[in-house]
Order: sequence, then structure tokens, then C-alpha cells
Amino acid sequence: MARLELLTKASGVDSSVQDIFDGVEEMGLERFMNQFRALAHHPAIAKAIYGLLHAYYFQSVVPKKYLEMAILLVSNLNRCNYCVVHHTPPALSNGVSREQLQAIEEGTWRDDGLFDETEQTVLAYAEQMNTRKGRVDDSVFQALQQAFSDQQVVELTVRIGMCEFFNRFNEVLQLDIEPVAEALYTQVAT
Repeated sequence: MARLELLTKASGVDSSVQDIFDGVEEMGLERFMNQFRALAHHPAIAKAIYGLLHAYYFQSVVPKKYLEMAILLVSNLNRCNYCVVHHTPPALSNGVSREQLQAIEEGTWRDDGLFDETEQTVLAYAEQMNTRKGRVDDSVFQALQQAFSDQQVVELTVRIGMCEFFNRFNEVLQLDIEPVAEALYTQVAT
């Protein structure tokens, strides 16, 4: 159970927050609503994070497969069940195989031959950003620059960094997994 009240439209939230709730629903992202229901306690922060979410879904320049792999690696390292449940279905629908998901979860992604060079680079970058507090080896960063444009590197870096934020936000506040997210996960995880 969440550590603070998860606000709703009926809670009498600020009109800008009601607009955010509407926008999340219009994007078909109700599965993330508990994050916004918690963020609604601070409308300005909720609005800023909604802007990021909007950019992620409508102005992304990195193939979703790479983003989801990075998010799942970081979320598994941080043991954020909320994010693993939410990001497993889109990972699978964007080309990540079940075997790759298992290797990411088990931490065997370096050794099993399931990942191509670009995927290995993305995972190494995400892991080093997470475990080494942003200190990424020059060789990993150079490999990233060979595979991606500067714009893509910026997006990937922001998404990994925001994943760290959301992992901590979700875990500290003990956000409940929305029924729709649980149902989607159950459909693909079995």
C-alpha cells in the first residue's frame, strides 16, 4: 500500500493536474497512473514529468527496444518490481525476446550470446550509469557514440537517469501496481 494518498480527480486536485490525468489517459498510459496520482501532490513537478513522458512517447529518437532493455536492466538492478512489471510488456512487443529478458533479470546478458553488439553496448552503458554512479568507461561511451547520434545518446542517458529516479520514487513511496499493468504483465509473463 502506498505510503501517501494517491490523489484522483475526485480529490479536488488542481486543474492542471486534472489535465495531466486526462493526458495520461488519452495516451493510453493508465498503467502508470499511480505515479501521477502520487506526483499530483506537487502540481509543478507533475507537469514537468508529464512533459518528459510526452516527449518519450511522441518525440523519441531511440528505438524502443534499446530503451526498454536499458530500463529493465536498471530496474532489475534496483529491484523495482513496479518498473519491471510496467516495462516487460512493451519490451516484448518491441522485439526483446523472453530469453533476453531472462538474461537481463539474471545478470547473464554479457555471456550468453543473445545480444548483438549494439544491445551489449546499451546494457553496459545502463549498468555503468547505475552501478558506477554515472562513471562510464570511455570505451563504452565511444561504442555508444558509434551506434547512436548525439541526440540519441542524450535521450538514452536521460531515460536511464529517469529510470533511476522512478525506481527510487516507486520503491520509497511503495506505489501499488495498477490492475491494468498487472493484467498486461500476467498476459505476457506466462
